[in-house]
Amino acid sequence: MRTSSEADGALSAIQQRGGVVIQDNEVRHNVLALAKHARESKRSPALVGAPCICRTQLQDHFGPILRAAADIVFVPSRTEAFGLVAAEGLSYGSLVVTTGVGGLRDFLRDRRDPTARGAHNAYFFTPTSRRELEEALGDALDYLASLSTSQTEALVRQLIAQAHSLRWDRQDGPLDRYDIVYSTALQALYI
Repeated sequence: MRTSSEADGALSAIQQRGGVVIQDNEVRHNVLALAKHARESKRSPALVGAPCICRTQLQDHFGPILRAAADIVFVPSRTEAFGLVAAEGLSYGSLVVTTGVGGLRDFLRDRRDPTARGAHNAYFFTPTSRRELEEALGDALDYLASLSTSQTEALVRQLIAQAHSLRWDRQDGPLDRYDIVYSTALQALYI
């Protein structure tokens, strides 16, 4: 996406399908919109969280609640070393709609990835393609709408488990690898 109008157009597709978008500087407005939508609709809305909710008292109070309520986290990065926002989204049990650039592909599995075998956690799109973005968002919303309550609970548990597998101190994780490097370097110094 090159302009905010492209992003607005793509995100309006979410709202047209019954979703509520939470994004920067609109927390209060969207909390009210979510409450109104929940009252007026016959089904629970999908809640889509954009990467950064503004840092205000409202954010401090509602931020964790909104993250926990989000069904989808939107990460439209053009570059990404690791993807902390996406990992945080998984830790709250949210699917990720993203460009899949850089380090995001290290731990996110696209819905079209044959190796994911039903354990996908992301919907990738090309950063410059509004059509792909709308398709990814639409597919994610349709997928969530197709799940029963028990399937949704199983999905949330699966996503949270995937996030926990990213811990830096996991066995054979970064901490173990750093330990090997430092041990090898120290041995080389003293040999």
